[in-house]
Amino acid sequence: MGKDYTDAQKEATKKYLNKLKNLSIRVKPEEAERFKREAAKRNMSLRAFVLSSINEKIEREDINNEQS
Repeated sequence: MGKDYTDAQKEATKKYLNKLKNLSIRVKPEEAERFKREAAKRNMSLRAFVLSSINEKIEREDINNEQS
C-alpha cells in the first residue's frame, strides 16, 4: 500500500470509466439506508445489489410474460 497512483493507472481507469454510463436516482434517506442494509446483509456493494435486483425483476417479468 501507499504506492503512488501512476500515469498508466490513471489512463487505465479513465479508459475503463469511459466505457460505462452513469445512472443517478434520488431516494429518501430512509430508503437509501434500507438499500445499504440489504446489500450489506448479502455481502454485496450497493451497486451490485441494485443491479442484481433490477436484473432479477426483468428476468421474472420476462418469464411471467412468456407464460401468459
